[in-house]
Amino acid sequence: MIVGVDVGGTFIKSAILDESGFILKKGRVETDADGGPERVIANIVKSIECVWSAEVKAIGIGMPGLVDMETGIVRIPPNFKDWYEVNLADAIRKKFIVDVYIGNDANNYALGEWRFGAGKGYKNLIVLTLGTGIGGALILDGKLYTGSRFAAGELGHMSIEIEGPQCNCGNRGCLESFVGTNYFLRRANLLLKKDFKLVEEVYNLALEGNVVARELFDEFGRYLGVAITNYIHIFDPDVIILGGGVSKSFDLFKKSMFDEIDKRVMKIPGRKNLVLTATLEDDAGILGSFYLAKNHGRV
Repeated sequence: MIVGVDVGGTFIKSAILDESGFILKKGRVETDADGGPERVIANIVKSIECVWSAEVKAIGIGMPGLVDMETGIVRIPPNFKDWYEVNLADAIRKKFIVDVYIGNDANNYALGEWRFGAGKGYKNLIVLTLGTGIGGALILDGKLYTGSRFAAGELGHMSIEIEGPQCNCGNRGCLESFVGTNYFLRRANLLLKKDFKLVEEVYNLALEGNVVARELFDEFGRYLGVAITNYIHIFDPDVIILGGGVSKSFDLFKKSMFDEIDKRVMKIPGRKNLVLTATLEDDAGILGSFYLAKNHGRV
């Protein structure tokens, strides 16, 4: 058996899985990201203990930030206080005395969708998670691509407008600064003179026929279409998979997104510009962590 863990900024989700990837039991505890590394590690341990069995042979963990998959060191995860460089694999291994494998959370999400979800059967795929930030991961020629410093896949930080808004990463005009939740809600509140807290609220208003709300999703789709065109030109994937909370609004932005892609993309025989929504929802990260551990980090 293997334990898969998905560490988020608010909650840590865990599960114990059999060798086929079937989830036997789930657990969830609060992350307390403001409590510092020791508190977060203690909560990761607690989440594992929620599902633990003496039959567990390995643990896989998805963690935000720059993750050195060879050493298990996690560096500067965003929104985690006082966490600069921590050997998470070593800390968890000492507690449970089994093999521990750490991957970036977006990469593990992609591994889950690739092996068990919408990406199953494809060799080249791009996965984007649409939320407050825009996470990204690359599966190229049947292997997770992590780059020379385990920092590849920052797809949300591709500039799509030279003099665009300042992004939290320090760049200007990033995709994230146009379609991230914070930007989207600021635009919605400005144009609709409301105080929306959730994208779902704007989505429901659009379903009721509000013209401005629908235009906001059209705008979202256009920006996303520009970025996806760039990804297609660089990586030539079989499929692009959209996950994260905002992807649930796919029916409202897909037309403008596909229109933008069709308008811009190079016409190559056989290219289908296939964009799908993720199917595993909250289980994708857990299943990706399971797959990472099952394959001893060789993904």
